[in-house]
Amino acid sequence: MAKLLFQKDTPIDFNTFIKAIKVDGDADGTCAIHTCQTVDISDADYEGFCDGSKFLAIESNVASFVDATEDTTQVDKEIFTYSYNTFKEKLEFDISMKPSHSKITEVQACLSFLNTIDVDNLSYPTDNLDKKLKDNNKYIALSAF
Repeated sequence: MAKLLFQKDTPIDFNTFIKAIKVDGDADGTCAIHTCQTVDISDADYEGFCDGSKFLAIESNVASFVDATEDTTQVDKEIFTYSYNTFKEKLEFDISMKPSHSKITEVQACLSFLNTIDVDNLSYPTDNLDKKLKDNNKYIALSAF
């Protein structure tokens, strides 16, 4: 069973959310499981959260998942380039820190796809980065890695 990790002894909300994990080993480098407040979630909700088909919702100290709606926002080159560079740098850092993570194969596939995008040769405005990744089945939620 997968888990959501929150800061210990705090309300369950987005300010105390740390990450989602599939197995306890996925928390390595973030926190020790015993130092976090955990909420069990289904493997299906975890997978949906990872691939962007579900969003985490938190209300009244209760975490749940809702189906994601498609974001069709078009962005200009400056915004796309910033999103691309920020996401890619975080992904590269996380890969170097978590080589045995349960989602390493998917994350490496996402990075490989990112490396095929030539931001200078896209037509702008263009789909936002999340949409491009989802449309190509390469999206990964960074808070699940």
